[in-house]
Amino acid sequence: MGGRLAPFPGQSTLLDDFHANGYAVAWFSGQDESIGARESAMLGLERTDVYYDARDDAERSVSSFRTSGSLAVSWKRVNARVGDFLSTWNPERPLFLYVNYGDTHFPYDHRELDDLLEPSV
Repeated sequence: MGGRLAPFPGQSTLLDDFHANGYAVAWFSGQDESIGARESAMLGLERTDVYYDARDDAERSVSSFRTSGSLAVSWKRVNARVGDFLSTWNPERPLFLYVNYGDTHFPYDHRELDDLLEPSV
């Protein structure tokens, strides 16, 4: 978001650029964005207009662990939150919408994972 691999204190980010040009900024993430809290703060996540991450639905985490590196909600939950937000959004105002999916993939498993492969007989 800041044009560099490692953010630095006081930097301007893409979020600031969108705000400066009249956009609202919405951030939705299926993982806990507080991991790397120092770096997250430098990216300007507290300057978003709408913010959601897995901590907001911790009780629906697909992981049995609640540490910031493990907390995750499925793409279904993220999409539902984005859909709820967009259903009330006024399209007259420009919007920068960031969506981060952190779902696991085969061979990992969780209760919201769709079975895409039918078992062979």
